[in-house]
Amino acid sequence: MLESIGEYYSSNIAREVMKGLKENAFHCKHTGGSAPLGYDVGENKKLVINEREAEAVRIIYDMYINGYSYRNIAEYLNSKGYVTKKGNKFMPNSVSFYEILNNLKYTGTYVYNCSSSKDYSHRYKPEEEIIRITGGCPAIISMETFQKAAERRKSVTAKGQLGSKHFYLCSGIVVCGECGKKMFARKRFGKYTFNVYCCTSYKADCSNIKEVDSARLDEHTVK
Repeated sequence: MLESIGEYYSSNIAREVMKGLKENAFHCKHTGGSAPLGYDVGENKKLVINEREAEAVRIIYDMYINGYSYRNIAEYLNSKGYVTKKGNKFMPNSVSFYEILNNLKYTGTYVYNCSSSKDYSHRYKPEEEIIRITGGCPAIISMETFQKAAERRKSVTAKGQLGSKHFYLCSGIVVCGECGKKMFARKRFGKYTFNVYCCTSYKADCSNIKEVDSARLDEHTVK
């Protein structure tokens, strides 16, 4: 019984906390944690523009739209003395820049409860659970700029997916000449990149560590 009471009490607290967070969100107040780069939290818990950081946000969008890579952007920002919200140098990784380039708040649209906080998959919640309030916070960039960045992200993603695909004609068919087990297809990276077949058990009980060039084998198979 005590465990049941404790569980009910804990669940009730969680519901009340969530209720309070949503109430703050409907009033466009910051709901906790660090403010996004470009903003500070004012006395009334609403976001206010941090001019120095806002400059960095505008530079990120402008350079990204004009075709610069994350590495180029990070190097430029660091050379000009800009820092992250935590005071660190910018790193050329996709996660940190993704958060900035995908944050609708920079257009002046307050957003809350958009994606799951339990993982980093950026999976959006159902539309009815998301709170969006146009003009709920001060804008750093225009909606047009935000949309241009979104268009480039889609373009880059599409090219990456297209470029990553390679058709292996003999996949699931070719077998190892020593142990008789199937050989799997993979990319081998080095000075040059090759698409190859290799034995699935060469690290375990097969001594065949030789790789077969997939292009040559596939071509020979067709002939």
